[in-house]
Amino acid sequence: MNLDRLTISGFRGLLGTELTDETVVLLVKAFIDPLLVSPLAGGESHNKKQTNKLHILIGRDGRESGIHIEEIIVKTLVENGINVTVGGILTTPSVLYLTKTLTFDAGIIITASHNPIEYNGLKFVNNDGFFVSHEFIQKMKDGINLGDMVPNNESVMGEIIYDSTLAKRYTDHIISSFSKLKTKMRVIVDPVNSSGSIMSPEFLRGLGCEVIMINDEPIGIFARQAEPNPQALLELGRATLGYAMDIGFGLDPDGDRLALVDENGIPVFEEYTLALCAKAVYEKLKKENVLSSAGPLVINLSSSNTSSDVAKEYGIETKRSKVGEANVVEKMIENNSMFGGEGSGGVIFRPVNFCRDSFVGMALILNLMEETGKKLSVLVDELPKYIMAKTKISQVIGDRLQVTENQKLKDLFKNGDLDDSDGLRFDFSDSSWIQIRASNTEPIVRIYGEAKTQERIDELVNLAKKTLSY
Repeated sequence: MNLDRLTISGFRGLLGTELTDETVVLLVKAFIDPLLVSPLAGGESHNKKQTNKLHILIGRDGRESGIHIEEIIVKTLVENGINVTVGGILTTPSVLYLTKTLTFDAGIIITASHNPIEYNGLKFVNNDGFFVSHEFIQKMKDGINLGDMVPNNESVMGEIIYDSTLAKRYTDHIISSFSKLKTKMRVIVDPVNSSGSIMSPEFLRGLGCEVIMINDEPIGIFARQAEPNPQALLELGRATLGYAMDIGFGLDPDGDRLALVDENGIPVFEEYTLALCAKAVYEKLKKENVLSSAGPLVINLSSSNTSSDVAKEYGIETKRSKVGEANVVEKMIENNSMFGGEGSGGVIFRPVNFCRDSFVGMALILNLMEETGKKLSVLVDELPKYIMAKTKISQVIGDRLQVTENQKLKDLFKNGDLDDSDGLRFDFSDSSWIQIRASNTEPIVRIYGEAKTQERIDELVNLAKKTLSY
């Protein structure tokens, strides 16, 4: 097993080679071993599990391979004396919410997020409803490396509970957190045949919408590309226009990212989801006279300045974190922030669900449209605009970046303000910026940047590429 793949974002791999049955068992045992010796299990020794069993929630996205992986996980857990609740197909944010509110000791999510259907993976959740920490992941890695994990104790078998009510418990919570829409908006959703297929229709009807679904049968395969980028949303765009819908929503397989299509059938740039949701939150707080309670906007270092410009309109400062949901959440906790997220369509509204949640994003966007009386295309047109570049280069160059090229880049972009907490990001006086960082999940280096003109962003990206080339 390549342990570099095991991070706070979980473990993802190609089925049959990088992710095998044996890998799943090893990961699950490495996850439960620290729990079995912690106070969560009632004491400091493995034997305590006999009198105070752990209870773990399992959810999965819509991939066909998830059924088999679920069976392996359940078998491994019950053979270690752990009680299991199987929730079936659930979104990632719903498992995070339910793990905390229903007081499970932990959760495991079977998903490869926006990766293609040939992949799957596991995400690990603590009893506070957050992804486990860097320190916990290191404990898992140490256990795997040392082979020092608790053996099966089949004399104390755990129990299995199948609970089909969990999806509704979660959607009821989101619905109750927002006012019902006064206008019956026409909404179309493409949940890519995955976890959003089960939960989206009743959720949106609960908000007061008229709903049409496409690619909504959870048949185990995806009718389109898993990542909800503009190319993947062309069918949704045609359907939005053809059925005269007010808005189209595109989800990724585990429901933590939200993409938008306007009433004209045009996919909206992914960075604008977060910016529009920020506007919705701050408008709501301003109307309620509690804007001062918002705290700073927290976004990652790769996210567009559009969101921070929106926040600035309301007198809200912006704090930036390393890339990754767990890092954004950690920074939000540090700064007592109410709202944050990632520019890839990951919306975090702390009072409702403290994680990236596409359902929260849908509710915020719909409320913004109703409160302003504006169509989505108009709201998008009103946003501050930048031209953004997102490109990547091979990890071979990335290895050199870690050793020798950092100083060259610092010298090259010395007129910019440097943030080196996650790769290198340089911000310039003309509001342009560029970031160069090694990917956490792929053998590549990402180059992201933004400027007011195409010429300026091309200049920055080309300079970075030239400096990193042989």
